[in-house]
Amino acid sequence: MPQAQLSKSVKKMSKEIVIDLETKEGLPFEIKAGENYTVIIRTNKLLVNYIEVPDILFNHNSAVPCLDSNGWLLESAATVFNYVHKNVNKELVIFGHTDRSGENEYNFELSEIRCKAYLAILNDDAGTWKEITVKSKVEDYQTILKTLSEKHSWNCDPGEITNKINEKTKEAVKSFQDSFNINFNCEIKVDGVVGGQTWEAFLKTYRFYIESAVKPLIGSDTLPEISLGYNGKGIYPCGECNSKSADFEYRSQKDRRIELFFYEKGVLTGNLIEPSAERNFSPGVCPITNLAWIVQKITEEVIDIISDAKIEIVSANSHFAPGAEELDVEYQIINCDKEEIYLEISSESYPDKILFKEPVATDSKVNGKHTVHWNGKTPTTI
Repeated sequence: MPQAQLSKSVKKMSKEIVIDLETKEGLPFEIKAGENYTVIIRTNKLLVNYIEVPDILFNHNSAVPCLDSNGWLLESAATVFNYVHKNVNKELVIFGHTDRSGENEYNFELSEIRCKAYLAILNDDAGTWKEITVKSKVEDYQTILKTLSEKHSWNCDPGEITNKINEKTKEAVKSFQDSFNINFNCEIKVDGVVGGQTWEAFLKTYRFYIESAVKPLIGSDTLPEISLGYNGKGIYPCGECNSKSADFEYRSQKDRRIELFFYEKGVLTGNLIEPSAERNFSPGVCPITNLAWIVQKITEEVIDIISDAKIEIVSANSHFAPGAEELDVEYQIINCDKEEIYLEISSESYPDKILFKEPVATDSKVNGKHTVHWNGKTPTTI
């Protein structure tokens, strides 16, 4: 007669190792192979996680977070969503900063607006975004257009960033507006003027790259909701009171920044310290609670935004006579430095069709325009 037998696996109990960061009690400790351990860290300090944002590109006296050539703006925002997806018990507070080139009160207000602008990107808040960007500078949208052109293959290069409206900038804006309508099936006005519609289009473009990076990673068609700390505001303006630059650097790019801090839910309660233009930050102390804190950098959830690759023939004489004439081929290349690329010239008028084929050298795959010269002789093999 068949018999059924139930078996139960016995899980080995985990041994606790307790470490006190203040007294160093529990250090050093030993572990044995084959044993399970749980390490418990005790501290009287506030534990806070943060996303490192090396530089959010704010132009001088501007609150608009511009796309940057390193991708830090988009990557930081994507990382926020990835982190909150995995850590639902955390809430975000954005710290805003300015350089020291203006008055204290003005810098304090500017740092607050910078926080709100970044939060508008996270919340996809077009209303707040347009309220802030109505006071933008020409160099803000020149910077955005330049980055879209160089890093994401949009045909909207405004040329040199001058902070002045010129014909090349107007044409770049028109090209962006036209491409946006095609890519997003919209109908914003194509007039070369950066108004509310175009600023909203910039925001939608930001969100496209953020969502494209995050959604496949978290396996969802919607981004997770972000819990905001500090009484649900999620922002803490600091003005110029936490400068990173030297004393003589009053107009420093590295001071025009934001910082992203994550607190355990429920920690930021009680007698919290209001932000103020006159504050002086104490090293090693949380500005909101005035408690000693330990700040841990977030690394595992960091998302890289992959820039679009592009190769485009800029100019070439399609009517040249092989064997009798020489040919210069000018091309523009973006983000293809790690790819194996060949330049091939072919013609239906020749039996072998391929007249020229040659690998593109490493130094000719650097972002920008390059020219390949061919003496016109056939056949060419590699």
